[in-house]
Amino acid sequence: ICEPDMLLPIQYALTYPNRQPMRKASFDFRRHSAMTFEPIDKEAFVCFALAEYALKEGKSYPCVLNAAGEALVERFLTGSIRWTDIGRHLERIIASHTPVDLVSLEAILDIDKAARAKAHD
Repeated sequence: ICEPDMLLPIQYALTYPNRQPMRKASFDFRRHSAMTFEPIDKEAFVCFALAEYALKEGKSYPCVLNAAGEALVERFLTGSIRWTDIGRHLERIIASHTPVDLVSLEAILDIDKAARAKAHD
């Protein structure tokens, strides 16, 4: 737990693979003695809802979600889609997927490759 800022992730990135001591005060649990959690708005956070679905359904869904998600983020980073398109495309890919049991490395790699191809369509 830490204060919400980018200092720690930036330090990790700059010092990787080593870890340097953080020159920042420790998290003050006295100032933050209560933590509250609210339900996630699954309409606003479509990718979260899709991840829950993939985990619940099992089989090849998690593999498709991961591979297509990585490919869609790559497309966003190269400017070919908007950030807000990721969830919409991912939803389409998951909806069109016919799940299979992943019983071998070859099956996993085939599903991964197919999901990435759909994400680049």
